[in-house]
Amino acid sequence: MNRGLYVGRFQPFHTAHLEVIKFMDEDESIDEILIGIGSSQYDHENKSLVEAWKRNPFTFEERKEMVEKSVEEIVTKQVSIYPIPDLHDYDKWFESLKDIFPEFYRVYTPSESEREYFEQRGFESSDFPRFKHVSGTDIRHRMHNGLSVVEYVPAGTLKVLERIEGNARVKQVYDKDLLEVLMTA
Repeated sequence: MNRGLYVGRFQPFHTAHLEVIKFMDEDESIDEILIGIGSSQYDHENKSLVEAWKRNPFTFEERKEMVEKSVEEIVTKQVSIYPIPDLHDYDKWFESLKDIFPEFYRVYTPSESEREYFEQRGFESSDFPRFKHVSGTDIRHRMHNGLSVVEYVPAGTLKVLERIEGNARVKQVYDKDLLEVLMTA
């Protein structure tokens, strides 16, 4: 089986992410779509060693549900979702992928340096068209400010955000960041 891999933090899963998966769904050279959710061990209760609280407000399970609910009835290929913990060492992280995923042969990434990295290690890589610019950071800022994100996230993500009270969660993690800054000043 030919599998393609797409890795992201999906904080939250948004419309540009969905467009990439739809692009992969149309790629006749792959049979299955593997999704790797990065920084899987970090969330609103477990802070990254190197990132602010506000970078990872949602748990792995919440992000997985966002992806599942967003691709159902849209994507025709099998989609399998896996957690990828940060190891804070790119080579170790790459080696861990071999243990996490079933065999895959192509990686989808917009980063030229990541494509080169994977290609040097025997994998094919694929860029994808740039879709409407959507940023998880911008979406989280909108949520923090109480603004609508309806046009930036798929319906499946919106359902999860509503269920978990995503705006309140994002406000909570932004407040944690502010408190840390004030305490260290």
